[in-house]
Amino acid sequence: RAALLVLLLVLLFSASWITGTVIEYQWWKEMGQVETWLQMLSYGFLPIALGVLPAFAALWVAHARGMKHAGASLRGNPGYARLVTAALFLLAMIISASSIDSNTVVRWAGSRGLDAGAWQDPVFGHPLAFYFFQLPFYRVLLGYLLGVSFFTAVAYWLTARGWALRQRFSGWQQPGQVELDFRDLGIQDAFDAKFLRGAAVVFLAALAFRFFLGRYDLLFEDHGSLVGVDWVAEHFTLPLIALNIAATAVAALAILLGRLRWTLLLPAALLLSGVLPRLVTAVYVRPSEITIQKPYIVRHIEATRAAYGLTSRVHETEFNARLEAPIDRAKHQPLLDKIGRAHV
Repeated sequence: RAALLVLLLVLLFSASWITGTVIEYQWWKEMGQVETWLQMLSYGFLPIALGVLPAFAALWVAHARGMKHAGASLRGNPGYARLVTAALFLLAMIISASSIDSNTVVRWAGSRGLDAGAWQDPVFGHPLAFYFFQLPFYRVLLGYLLGVSFFTAVAYWLTARGWALRQRFSGWQQPGQVELDFRDLGIQDAFDAKFLRGAAVVFLAALAFRFFLGRYDLLFEDHGSLVGVDWVAEHFTLPLIALNIAATAVAALAILLGRLRWTLLLPAALLLSGVLPRLVTAVYVRPSEITIQKPYIVRHIEATRAAYGLTSRVHETEFNARLEAPIDRAKHQPLLDKIGRAHV
C-alpha cells in the first residue's frame, strides 16, 4: 500500500510533465522528425547522466569509508545500505543537474576540430573559439569538481561522526553510564582522516583552477574608459592571481603534511588581492588616468575596430578644406537640400 501511494503521488506531481512530453512527441511525430527530437533529448540528458555516475561513486566511497572509520559496515546494515544508496544517488543527480549545463557541454563537443581563426587576444593569445566554447566548458567542469569534492567531504565527515555517536548510544544500558560529549561533532581533528585530507586537496586543486580561469574575466571588465585588462590588472591583479594559485598549492601541501598553520597563507593572499588593486587605483591611477591608461585605451580602440572589420578596409584621408567666404544659400541651395534629405 505504501508503494502504491508513493507511485500515485509521483504520477500526480509529474502529470504535467508527462502530458507535455506526450504532446511534444505527437507534434514531432506529425512533422516526421521523431529522431531529431530524440537526439535533442539525448543532448540535454547525456551530459548530466555522465556526471551522475562519478559523483555517485565518490559519494558512495566517502560514505563507506566514513562507516569504516566509525567501526561499522554496510554489510551489517542491509536496510540502511539500500536507503542510503538511494539517497546518495539522488544527491549525485542533484549535484550533476545543478552544476552541468548540457548546452555548454554539447557546444564544446561540437566545436572540436573547428578552425580557431586568425585573431588572438593581445593579453593571453587565445582565439575567439577558446572564449566561445572551451572556457565555458572549463567553468562547468570546475563547478562540477568543486561540488563533488565538497559534498564528498561532507558525506564522509557526517557519516563518521554520526556512526561514532550511534556506537556510543548503543552502549547505554543505564542512565548516566555513557556521557555524551558534543565535542565529538567538532572539526578540530577532521583532517586526521586521510580520506578527508584527500578530498580537501582535490577541492583546493579545483579552487586553484578557478583562480587560473579567473584571469580571463579581466578581459570583460568595464573600467569606464576601456574594457579589458588595464594598467592595474596587468601590473597587480595578474601577479596577485598567480600568488593566490601558489598559496592554494601551499595550503594543499600543508593539509597533506598536517601543517595546518600554513593554510593561513591562502586567506592572507585573498585579502591582499581584494585590497591592493583598489588601493593602487584610487591613489596612483585615478589622478593621472589618461596618461597611465593611454596604451590600454589604444589597444581597446584597436580591438573594437578589428571586431567591426575596420582595420583593412578603411583608409584615412586628410582634407585641407578652408572656408574663404560665407556660404551663399541661394547659390548652394540644391546642395543644402541634398544634405537635409540625407540627414532625414
